[in-house]
Amino acid sequence: MAGGEETTEVVAQQEQQPGHEKVVAKASKEMRAARMLAQVCERAFMEHQLAASHFMFYNFWVFFIPLNLLIAATSVLSFIAGEQTSASIDSTLLNIVVGCVAAVGVFWNSCDRMLNYKSRADMHNGAKMTLKELLADLDFNLIKFSSLDLEEQKHDISQDQLDAIKTKLDQVQESCTSAVPDAINQAFKQVNSLVPYELGIRGLADGDGEDIQRIRIANVLLCKEIAKSKLWPMKLPGANVHKQAQAALDKVLKKKDLLYVREEKENAAAAAAAAEKEEKEKKKEKEKKGKMQDGPSSVSAARSAAKLTASAEG
Repeated sequence: MAGGEETTEVVAQQEQQPGHEKVVAKASKEMRAARMLAQVCERAFMEHQLAASHFMFYNFWVFFIPLNLLIAATSVLSFIAGEQTSASIDSTLLNIVVGCVAAVGVFWNSCDRMLNYKSRADMHNGAKMTLKELLADLDFNLIKFSSLDLEEQKHDISQDQLDAIKTKLDQVQESCTSAVPDAINQAFKQVNSLVPYELGIRGLADGDGEDIQRIRIANVLLCKEIAKSKLWPMKLPGANVHKQAQAALDKVLKKKDLLYVREEKENAAAAAAAAEKEEKEKKKEKEKKGKMQDGPSSVSAARSAAKLTASAEG
């Protein structure tokens, strides 16, 4: 009990210090900036992850497998045409077929080099891994920052650290010269603009920690909706994928509200039960005290009655 009173006094003294409000404002500003930066990193991570999956699919199934099959077919037909093991085989026709297959293979290889899906997928994979590390550092710093007291918070996350992470983020975006497909980029823009407006969520400019967390959840749900959409990763997401993410986010928020209402009801019921129990205990204690007071008074009354009877007989 004494330790709790001393802690309360220390906190009260800290709050009465002249620079306390400035420290609180500075800490909350840095915390908000770190949360916003984490949301931006997470969004960029998901965009590069989806873009890498899309380009890897086209590189493997549209170019790598067909080109190897064309090369194998050209080799087999060339061997058959060169051997001429049967008189029924027209070597001239086989040579024409071999030339046509080889020409198709060369044309398909030129298309592969022009579209350059493999290099684009590798660039998005590299950006994804770098952004994953930045996001892990930011989330760790946010968790660490939340667990510290006020005096330690003002020395923990500095503006220089946030600027360094922002510089790394800009370098990642600049080094990846392959653009994210417009359909993926547009879907995330709609989620970060239309969905907060329609659901009444404050944006990054004026939102608090809970609002930023809701936007991060919306980005995760959008990534999930894109990944499970029809013909993905061959086909890019449609124009209404952000509405599916909005519906999923609405369900999550309603579920959270229901859990909050249920928790409030359980807390109210527990408080009512505790109050009723305390009232019963008070009533029992009061009755016990009354019996203890009635006991001596009844004994003294009996003694006085006995004395009166004895005096009357005398």
